[in-house]
Amino acid sequence: MTGDPTHRPNEIDRQLTDPEFFASGGHHDLFRRLRADEPVRWTNGSAARPFWSVSRHADCVHILRDPHTFSSRLGGLLPLSAEEPDEHQLIAGGYGSIPTHTDPPHHMTLRRPFNKFFSAPTLAPMLGRVQACVDRIMDEILPRGECDLVDDVAAQLPTRIVCEMMGVPQQDQARIRHYCAAFMGAQDPVYQIDGDPLKTQQTNMRALFDYMFELAMRRRGTPTDDFTSVIGNLEIDGEKLSERDVGWWCFSIVAAGLETTRDTVSVGMLELLNQPAEMARLRAEPELMNLAIDEIVRWVNPAMHKFRIATRDVELGGKTIRKGDWVVAWLVSANRDEEAFDEPYRFDVGRKPNAHLGFGVGEHSCIGRHLARMEMQAMITALIERTPDMALAGECEWLVSNKHTVLKHMPVRFTPRPRMAA
Repeated sequence: MTGDPTHRPNEIDRQLTDPEFFASGGHHDLFRRLRADEPVRWTNGSAARPFWSVSRHADCVHILRDPHTFSSRLGGLLPLSAEEPDEHQLIAGGYGSIPTHTDPPHHMTLRRPFNKFFSAPTLAPMLGRVQACVDRIMDEILPRGECDLVDDVAAQLPTRIVCEMMGVPQQDQARIRHYCAAFMGAQDPVYQIDGDPLKTQQTNMRALFDYMFELAMRRRGTPTDDFTSVIGNLEIDGEKLSERDVGWWCFSIVAAGLETTRDTVSVGMLELLNQPAEMARLRAEPELMNLAIDEIVRWVNPAMHKFRIATRDVELGGKTIRKGDWVVAWLVSANRDEEAFDEPYRFDVGRKPNAHLGFGVGEHSCIGRHLARMEMQAMITALIERTPDMALAGECEWLVSNKHTVLKHMPVRFTPRPRMAA
């Protein structure tokens, strides 16, 4: 172990490594203090091993833009185990194949062929499909006058859109959604298998991979009209992707596609309900919606942090990070940094400029951000236009996690309305 061997755990370290503390919402005040007093902090708490906590926007950007110094070889989120994976574990865990688990130049070799499929112009024809899906969801909930905004609305849109895009049959979509929620929310007891977060994460990752791999292999050589077929039959320099890379690419698109949109729509709507003046402003000025989506992403921070491993000794924020040290760039702090945003604790649907890190920056920026924005904009627009009297109908429940900002449940009520005519 490198870093500061003399550092003894204290309350700050305990809080930074306690998923329950993040679920309580106290982390924003903590990060405000850290940005001012100790923006690069050796953190020796209850995580798998100690790490550097980086809390300022500029330092987080520096880390994300330097993949040669700050490696992603063990993934983009703080590992649940301190053990270095052996060869079998590397293969089983998708290391070297999942885009978030690779470094340059291999990362861009994997990613470059897919960039064109997720560009804004390529995705533009998806708007009609997304809007039709939003309309169906609204027609399902409006007659009821109440719903769980997470399960019945925010989770439904990306699940249906991404699963349809990937060719996942409707009868399997709930299962796919559970796999994604469970492995990304493995710190929360509600998902845990035998009370073990690591076992929970690995079991559900493997289940999702196996499902998508089998689907992709059926599409290889006998393609249908879905993106799994595209991946399964994609050629790079005249050679098809390896079967392993095909499986992990399909896994990655489903996993990332289902979670970010769900979390941003649900938490964004919660903040709009808590800020009725901003809700009214957005309803009166719909042209602000593009800016509002960026502000919602900044505010929500769907991924609280990005994890990296130092490949060399480097100075950052007056501290020496040693080769092999774990480094956590806290995006949830960077997106409230007083040096990067005017009045960062004010929710402003017209905020401009807005250099948030919600979609990342650099090589590992979110490949699906254009589709996610399209879904968020369509869903939030429909909610604020078609449920003008929406109000909370009970307590919200947050995921226990220091990795993702997730509402598990958000009960709401509104005036019932009949279904729209077909």
